[in-house]
Amino acid sequence: MDGLKWLAAASAALLAAPLLAGDLPPIALTTQLGYLEARPDMFRSPNDAVRAASPNGYFAVSGDFDGDGRTDEARILIKKNGKEGMMVAVIDRGHNIKTYGFEKMKATMLGNIGIKLAPAGTYTLATPQGGVTTKTIGRDAIMMFRFGGAARLYTWSDDDFVSVDVVQPG
Repeated sequence: MDGLKWLAAASAALLAAPLLAGDLPPIALTTQLGYLEARPDMFRSPNDAVRAASPNGYFAVSGDFDGDGRTDEARILIKKNGKEGMMVAVIDRGHNIKTYGFEKMKATMLGNIGIKLAPAGTYTLATPQGGVTTKTIGRDAIMMFRFGGAARLYTWSDDDFVSVDVVQPG
């Protein structure tokens, strides 16, 4: 199938598929759903100097989130209308690509939010009862954080992501 026919077929599939947890093409084609990859130049905030220290402005991260040896990715996206943003992760399963969308938020919040790689290790997490616990993860994960504040860890479990609040963000 030539490139234009593939793009047309992929676009049709993308528009017909649900946004959350489906077999979708890579993140680059999310523009068909009306989203763009967030970039530091789209926002002005007190965090600009910190964002400049990251090659992707803390809007993108890659790692092996599902532990299969393939590189997966996560991005923060913003709707083309500028009103809403969300985090999306793409898991490369070899024979297909799964896209997971979560954490929708007002676009005005995106200047204060970032994502980064949470490498395998032990993390101090909040429990639903208000306590704390530690958890050791054996593979890469995604950490979404508010600059100077709270963080949430997204780890792969079986065939989906689970998330939990981090007490001591790294």
